[in-house]
Amino acid sequence: MLLPAPRPPSRPPPPPDALQGSPLALVCGVLIMVSPFSAFAPTLEPVALALQRAVMRRGKAGQAGGGGAAPYPLRAALRVGLATACLAVAVSLPYVSDLMSLVGAVLTMSISLTIPALMGMRLLAGGPLHRAGCCAVILLGLACAAIGATSAAGSLAGKLGLLA
Repeated sequence: MLLPAPRPPSRPPPPPDALQGSPLALVCGVLIMVSPFSAFAPTLEPVALALQRAVMRRGKAGQAGGGGAAPYPLRAALRVGLATACLAVAVSLPYVSDLMSLVGAVLTMSISLTIPALMGMRLLAGGPLHRAGCCAVILLGLACAAIGATSAAGSLAGKLGLLA
């Protein structure tokens, strides 16, 4: 008589998420979805303004100076065109997200932590406690940039097959 093979012990179900369905989870989810859009618009704005000035200057080639604000349809078309171009680049280039995370890790930390602390040390006459605080912020910024850049470079190298 053949006996059935013993079954491996089953895993217990994962514990339910305490925040699932709560208002806090909803707020966090909405903020996570809105954050990239709120960062994208200010990043795009200087490029859109430069294009807008160039288009307005070209339209008034015979006149000196820029003169007047661009009409709304032109401003909207330039911004939609720039957003579409960014989308096309992100979709067509295979590793653009890893490249942008590498650039973002280095530039974001330097712009948000390292440079303000350096300027604070240089411009504000503070005592030794002020200098120590600024040095701590600078070291934190450099450490975060190094960790982020290492992670992004490792991910990019792994996808390109450079890691054995």
